[in-house]
Formats: sequence, structure tokens, C-alpha cells
Amino acid sequence: MKDVFPQVEDFTSGDLEAVFAPRDERAGELSGEQPYPVDIGGGRTAWRVAGNQVVRELLADPRTSVDDRDPRFPTKAPSQTAAWVTVQAFKSMDDPDHSRLRSVFEPHFDARATAMRRPRFEALAEELCDSLAQLGPPAEIVGSFAKPFTYRALGCVLGAPDSQWRRLQAIAEFSSSPALSATELTALLEHSLGFINELVDAGRGDPEADVIASALAGPVAAGTISERELVLTVRMLIAATGALMVNTLALATVLLSAHGDQRRRWLAGGPSFRRRGMLEVVRYLPIQTAGVSRLAIAGIDLGAVTIAAGDGILAALGVANRDPAAFTRPDALDLEREDLAAEVGFGYGPHDCMGRELALTLLEVAFATLYARFPALRPAAPLDEIGFTRNAFLFGLPELPVLW
Repeated sequence: MKDVFPQVEDFTSGDLEAVFAPRDERAGELSGEQPYPVDIGGGRTAWRVAGNQVVRELLADPRTSVDDRDPRFPTKAPSQTAAWVTVQAFKSMDDPDHSRLRSVFEPHFDARATAMRRPRFEALAEELCDSLAQLGPPAEIVGSFAKPFTYRALGCVLGAPDSQWRRLQAIAEFSSSPALSATELTALLEHSLGFINELVDAGRGDPEADVIASALAGPVAAGTISERELVLTVRMLIAATGALMVNTLALATVLLSAHGDQRRRWLAGGPSFRRRGMLEVVRYLPIQTAGVSRLAIAGIDLGAVTIAAGDGILAALGVANRDPAAFTRPDALDLEREDLAAEVGFGYGPHDCMGRELALTLLEVAFATLYARFPALRPAAPLDEIGFTRNAFLFGLPELPVLW
């Protein structure tokens, strides 16, 4: 006899607000406060920035640098620095190299390119929902939906064969593991670059549609960028996108399950309305536990505080996204929220996330498809039995059994 699962509307077991509260050394003293020094190990300190306005000011300030090769740079995992600097891509470069490289790849992630790929994303989501339905309920949604959806969609953008999505997953997962030693990380990086070199050598795909084929036919052939820069950029795109997207899908499944009325109104809206709702989800979820780092390359006066040249800066994006000076009812999820101009979940300034349009579209397509197929989708276990994880890089969920 099959188990019978209650068709509850909302998942409300436990304190969701506490689970999704951003963690910070001085959370609660946020609005308008000045930067404050925090210990980052090795006898060093950096300026922790939590207020939304000052976070945006500093991330847009040309007197800050993202170049993590500088030994003064406040890295999230100092023991891994020697490995990471060998694979530097434009995410960790200042101008002019940052603008030179970003301008080559950015068109593949803008609204037009993402809209052209949308039918493929929708077909992928439907296929994975078919598979999910065959597995349960209950079914484990991270491994059966979030990961294949993320990495197969990313492969579509990059030009990697669909059959190789698990190799993209492996690159993203070790790239977000602060527990690895520099030696272990170096070996994994070399292996991943070998795989990406294979993709580049194959040159497979459509020059009009995917990153690798387009770069080979255009900027690499013209000498605007080198083949090595293409390989390092592809690795960076996999690492920067994969684990963040998977964990956002998993955490948002828990979050949205507790907001049935909002979820139904969201599903009834059009793509642009639903996309804005996903931006609110990004604002609400503190995925990047350590925020983003910068190095001051000149003195910066911020009221009573002066950040000196050579000082590190840690911008707490999750906390800035809950600043009451920037958002009404900042600790409440509101999928119809209008005041999202100050949202910093995708960063801010010239180094904001290039994949913003792609990420929001993937989230919107994923949840529109999931909730159309499984309106009562919810976690299979109480909140206090769900295995949330946090490390120096990310807040997330390695697995999530669900019912519907």
C-alpha cells in the first residue's frame, strides 16, 4: 500500500526567519553604521562593511581593487591563495584587462541572449520534472533537479556537451570548498583546465549561440584574447555560477514552500513579474556567507572612518540586503516587492555579476515549471531535520527530500 502524504499548503515547521538570517559579527547594528575592523587571521584585520549604501559606494569606487594576487588582499581561504592566483580570470582583474575580457563574454549573458535560450531551459525543466515525478514522492530534489538543471543549462551557454554536465558540477563543487589544501586545489585545477582545453580544442557548438565557439571564431582568432584567457574564463564562469545556482534553487524550495499565497500569485504572473520575484528571493537568501572582498589602493574617507591604501574590505552582501535604510520590512519575503533598486545579491558596480540575467531566468523557469507540475511541493522533513550547511564561501543544502 502506498504512503499517503498530507496536501498541506505551506511548510511552516520551525523558525524560517532564523534559518535565513544573514550571519555577521555585528548583525543588528547595520543601518548607516561605519565600517568596522575584523580579524581575518594571520595577525591581519580588514574593514567589515554592512550598511547597504556604503557597500554600494565601496563596490563602485575606483579606489578599490579585486586583484587577489596582491598579498594584502583579504581572501576568504588564505591557505588556498597560492593555487587561485595561478588561474586568475577577469573576475579578479582590474581595468583595463577586466573591461577587455568582460566585453568579449558579456553579450552571451545579456537579456537578448538569455531570451533566445529560454525555450531550451524550459524544455530541460519539463524533462527533469518528468524524471522527478517518476522518482516519488518522496524524491531528492537537489540531485535530481537542481544540479542537472544548473549544469546542463550552463553547458548549453558555454558549449559543453550535455553528457558532460557532471564534469562541470565537479569543477564548481571543488571551487567552493575552503577545506581543500593548496596542493589538493592545484591538482584539481590542473585537471579541470585539461577538461576545458578539450572543449576548446573540439571547438564544438554554434558560434552564434555558445561562448566557446563564439570566442574561438571571433576574439581568439583576432588576437583580442588568448586561448589561455578563454580557458580560464570558462573555468571561472563554471565556478562562479554552478554552486551558487544549485544552492539558491535548494534553499528557495524551502523558503517558497512556506509562502503559499505569495507563490500562487507569483505563478499567475508573467515572466517579467516572476523574474522580479526571483530577484527578491536572491535579496532574501544570504547565499554568499563571506560576501565579497576588495583591497583599497588609495585612501577612502567615510565619515569618521578612513580606509587606508592597502587595507582589506569585506562587503557583507547578505546583511546589506537586509538594511532597513534601503528596504521596507527587510526581513520579510515579498515576491511583489518594488524597492529592489538597492539589491546587492549580484554584487554592485563594474564587477557586478555578469550572469545576473541568466541566473534570474533559470530561477524563474525552474520554479514556474516545478510549481505548475507540483503545486504542493515542500520539504519532506521538519525544518530542524534539514541539513543546512555553511562554510567560508556558501550557505546551502547538499540534499533536500521533497513531497508534493
